[in-house]
Amino acid sequence: MNRASQALSIVLGVMVPAIALGGSGACAADPESAPESPCIAFAKPSAPALQTEPAAASSRASALVRVRGGAGRLYALDADGKLGRVDAGAASTLAVGGVGGIDFAVTKDESGVVNAFVARWVAAAPGGPTTFELARFASADGGVTFDGASKKVLVTAPGGRAAGEAASMAFAPDGLLYVALGSAERPPGSAVMLAGSLLRLDVSGDTVAVPPVWASGFLEPRGLDVDPVTGDVWLTDYSARDSATLVHRITRGGIVDLKPMLIIASPEKRPASSGGHVYRGKRAPALAGAYVYPAPNGALVAVDRFGPSGPPQETKLALGVDGPIGRAEDDELVIAPANGGGVSRVVDGAPPFPAPASLLATKCFDLASPSGVPVGAIAYDVTTPLWSDGAAKERFVVVPKGTKITARADGDLVFPVGTVAVKTFAVDGKRVETRLLVQHDVEDWVGYSYAWNDAGTDAELVRGNRIAPLAGGKSWYFPSSADCTACHTPAAGYTLGLEAKQLAGHGDALARLESQLVAPIDHATLVPLVPVDAPAPATAEARARSYLHSNCSTCHREGSATGTVVDLDLRFDTPLAKTGLCREPQAGSLGITDPRIVAPHDPARSVIVARMRALDERRMPKLATRVVDEAGVAAVEAWIREMAACP
Repeated sequence: MNRASQALSIVLGVMVPAIALGGSGACAADPESAPESPCIAFAKPSAPALQTEPAAASSRASALVRVRGGAGRLYALDADGKLGRVDAGAASTLAVGGVGGIDFAVTKDESGVVNAFVARWVAAAPGGPTTFELARFASADGGVTFDGASKKVLVTAPGGRAAGEAASMAFAPDGLLYVALGSAERPPGSAVMLAGSLLRLDVSGDTVAVPPVWASGFLEPRGLDVDPVTGDVWLTDYSARDSATLVHRITRGGIVDLKPMLIIASPEKRPASSGGHVYRGKRAPALAGAYVYPAPNGALVAVDRFGPSGPPQETKLALGVDGPIGRAEDDELVIAPANGGGVSRVVDGAPPFPAPASLLATKCFDLASPSGVPVGAIAYDVTTPLWSDGAAKERFVVVPKGTKITARADGDLVFPVGTVAVKTFAVDGKRVETRLLVQHDVEDWVGYSYAWNDAGTDAELVRGNRIAPLAGGKSWYFPSSADCTACHTPAAGYTLGLEAKQLAGHGDALARLESQLVAPIDHATLVPLVPVDAPAPATAEARARSYLHSNCSTCHREGSATGTVVDLDLRFDTPLAKTGLCREPQAGSLGITDPRIVAPHDPARSVIVARMRALDERRMPKLATRVVDEAGVAAVEAWIREMAACP
């Protein structure tokens, strides 16, 4: 049945009986007589038990302030401003000292040539004006040593009149070099001022054309990292005014505002972090995709949720760190002790990750079934799906045999421990990803992502998040387990589409689920959602608010962590006057004059529309979507245009 035809009698705000939801045949059979599913919840992954192991002995006398891999070796910059290898037999070091922050990167090009790139601030005289300099040094022995006489200055820019400016740099997977420069006093008559900016440079040749500033407004950037998988840029910026380190994550279009993702309190004795790294190694799989940084008190902290629902989720790890951390060439984390001793590698001593490595090994997907539904599972569809860049979806849920489901007053279903919800995404007719949401314990749901192989014969477990290219220039975002917690929250009931107002009218799915309910759902008061393209008599308000319920209310609702930032309740059955939609925006105007979250008659002044159309950090929802849902935007704009006034 066409989704639109299922909603012909539904009008928002009018309580009408739902479509009859079957009570005969297999749908009404005793659930105890149904076959038991081979899909059974597996054990939950253990918490990380991090430890260190020696990575390289060091003969360097002074403390190391930067350490990272390159050209198959580990390199470090020490407190004396010398760059060189980190190992017991390290050859002579290259003096690259300056008056302020210094950073470096070592690369090997396709022909095997090894170069060291150094970013630093220099001054012609003590206390005099400073100049930023980006230089390249060549190696004639494959990266064992670097020749100071080979220096090639690629970029210079005037600084201020105070020493201590910061500089940080990192190469991206596409070969571009990101360089962050600390702010300083603008020198008199200076026409160019790059301090306080983030640059994105092509340094493949002997000359570098400095493009327009990519992002600006920083104070003292002390650490820069580029995620080797997603390409996201992480910038650690110290604020002396706040005595705190501000961490920004910059995706796609760059920073729109300078509201940091994370604020690290910094005592004066250790005023700034050296920055962190997104972990993409294999020795500590529990950290996959997390941003890991050394806290001022010496702890190692993993930030492992970056979604829109509330503040980032931090996990303090039982591993003391008294120096900077770096990324080796194999993407493993290394620690350089403050005393200048040997460099250590971070590893996980916890038992192996227990989640099955392949989707078929979970027994929660049956290739012999057209939609992958295994025996004992309940396939279902929803009226207004979450937008996933146009991907087609197939859904089913496995409820342990002999257990019961309960229902909240709003029709949201509450499942027993051991439940597994499964959703498969297909793009252009080809399966891309299958996600499992497993309830390991009471209200302890964990999401697992499996990436399908090209042959469509199985899918492998994705550890952490990642982006993969698809045919036709498209790409797909695979969320980490931590990413899943951004939307699958306690306030949203963990499972999202499994609610009566979404399931009503879709075959026997709700009836089969109801057969396991402790108490029946009151269908007399149930008002189902409607599709965005539902014909009259469905109203524009019903279409728009159904869409907002599915795409926004998982985070924007009563009890959600986002309520501490933006006080909205976008659930379908919340009276409009209590949604908070008609007030001024609380999280930025997006450059709109006289903005409202929703401005009656005027979509152009409605920030909600601008966020739905944005493709950068202003976008809502933020996670895993890169394509505008034109049908969804059109439904919301149509409602706004006919809205008489805000209640």
